[in-house]
Amino acid sequence: MAAGVASAQSPLQGIHGTSLFTKPDATFIAAAQFYDFAPSPCSCYACCFPNAAKKRLFMRAYDNRLEMNEPIAPCCCLCDDELYMTDSTSISFYDKPPFRTGLCCFMPCTCCGPPVIFAYNPKCFCIDMAPCCGSSIQAAPFSCFGLKQGICCCNPCYTQCSRPIMGGLKDPETFLSQLKAATTSYHNQMGIVESERVIYASVSDNVGDFGGSKAIAGADMQIMGR
Repeated sequence: MAAGVASAQSPLQGIHGTSLFTKPDATFIAAAQFYDFAPSPCSCYACCFPNAAKKRLFMRAYDNRLEMNEPIAPCCCLCDDELYMTDSTSISFYDKPPFRTGLCCFMPCTCCGPPVIFAYNPKCFCIDMAPCCGSSIQAAPFSCFGLKQGICCCNPCYTQCSRPIMGGLKDPETFLSQLKAATTSYHNQMGIVESERVIYASVSDNVGDFGGSKAIAGADMQIMGR
């Protein structure tokens, strides 16, 4: 009984879930658009994924976090019922990687530049492969200060250390421009320094123009919505 009274009088009572960085009443900003064959890796395997899996596939930006779900269909096309779909969900708040520089030896690791989130558009020479394979959004832990693989040409070096976040996307640049506006507003509000903030880009895997990349501008927050 005494232990129960002590617990009720604890100065930490009610502290759980109160971080300003992870507020629950987040505002919806934008949702990514997918090709019809997603979550299939390419259009050739679209028939293996039922509509039930496609219904549960999403990538949504809120004003303080990114939410995603990449459903798994264990029975492939043999069962088109959401009851048998397995979810693979994740939530990433904007004050943590990949939206902010990670820690190294208990210090923000900014020696190689800020992290990068970029749209990766597959091409075969001059042929756009996105309608067959979809574009992807990938994240790199640092920008290498924009250094190119060919010193002054080819794709940026950070593409070699990136990891995919989501694939099968249609027009990922538009979604990233909305995401950039959301993270910029969040970082300004929370006082996160400029050197630790993620930067956004679009990378084209094109031998004909030696790869290349371009920065993505933030969208107008006023035009965002459901």
